[in-house]
Amino acid sequence: METYLLQTYQQRTRKLLQDRQKVEGARVDKKIQRMQKELIKLQDEKKLLIEAENNFEYGNLALANIHRIKPYVSSVKLLDFSGVEIELKLPEGARTSAEVGELFFKKAKKAKQKASGLHIEREGLSEKIDFLERFKANIFLTQNLDELDLLLPPQKKKAKKEPPKPYEVFWIEGQKVLLGKNKRGNIELLKIARAGDIWMHIQGMPSTHVIIQTSKQNVSDKLLYAAAKLCVDFSTTKIGRFLVDYTHRREVKVQSEANVLYNKYQTLSIDKAH
Repeated sequence: METYLLQTYQQRTRKLLQDRQKVEGARVDKKIQRMQKELIKLQDEKKLLIEAENNFEYGNLALANIHRIKPYVSSVKLLDFSGVEIELKLPEGARTSAEVGELFFKKAKKAKQKASGLHIEREGLSEKIDFLERFKANIFLTQNLDELDLLLPPQKKKAKKEPPKPYEVFWIEGQKVLLGKNKRGNIELLKIARAGDIWMHIQGMPSTHVIIQTSKQNVSDKLLYAAAKLCVDFSTTKIGRFLVDYTHRREVKVQSEANVLYNKYQTLSIDKAH
């Protein structure tokens, strides 16, 4: 009877885990799909630069023919700088012929600025998608409901919508644990961490930074290992044994951006399996 009850319990908890994994995985999938759509919608830098160049040329052409452009007309036939006759469609909102050139130059400047910022926006979306893909993979790697709850702590309702942070927040044994989502997140964690907080990083390879916010002199082994496991799980998809160094933030010296040197550290061995 004990064997039967144990098997029934294990089957039930396994089913609960699988059901929750599917639900949470589907939620992450929706976020990924939404960001992928945003990524596809981003315009092409080359097209924007061509648009900026054309508007700049139209602005110069309008100024060169200012006497031929009548107020409030929608278009005008002009000779371009190659001597070819074109019909120039004038920007909306131009009340005088002088404003036509100014509006073309404004459009050129706006397109150029947008082109210069596109790669930053594209990089940010790509990093978010990459993080969510790793998050989803780690959801399905959890072995029990406790591990899943660690990844998915209850969300507090916010009074107002805040801009997304470049780091993720976890709660382990009542302690706040911060994990950098990307390079910008790692830099931010190094800035906001207090001297007594515990900092973590995988030894000898690029990895996410982890900060355990604590005012305690000693933290439990369970907390340290759980935070170190998060560090490994969100840094690499490879399996094997990884060494995670940890020390107080005061011992971490920033060299440049998220590149650091650190002293008086200890090391944990973390196994990552399928």
